[in-house]
Amino acid sequence: MSTQQILSNPVVRFKEYYEQFSDRPMSQLQGLYASNVHFIDPIHEIRSFDKLNAHFESMCSDLLECRFEFLSETITDDDAWFHWCMHYRHPKLKGGSPLQLIGASHIRWNDENSDQPGKVNYHEDFYDMGAMLYENIPLLGRIVKALKKRL
Repeated sequence: MSTQQILSNPVVRFKEYYEQFSDRPMSQLQGLYASNVHFIDPIHEIRSFDKLNAHFESMCSDLLECRFEFLSETITDDDAWFHWCMHYRHPKLKGGSPLQLIGASHIRWNDENSDQPGKVNYHEDFYDMGAMLYENIPLLGRIVKALKKRL
């Protein structure tokens, strides 16, 4: 496999996995992420594949749907940025109605000299936690929206 193929595969695999996130088996994560992956989002910081896998399994256990629509991307030799819209449904948020969240992800992957070439070793998500969760909980959502209007 050429260096270019190794370096482009993480992007392709990442997008394909997340385009139908809730429908993908967790076993496919092992082909995407390195064993020493560092994952960060607004409420978690995780440093290992096993912990990331456990986090995703727990998170997905209640989801009715979760998929990502990739709006734009910037790719360099060893990292990529994605602007996305997450489409999701959760039984405890807005009665399971379809919801959307705009966000971004930054990933980096191992080079061809690594013992796990092409696997994502860093993944950071950026999104508004209030828009994702707090605003969609019945009583709390009204309070958060009222506070935002006042600011």
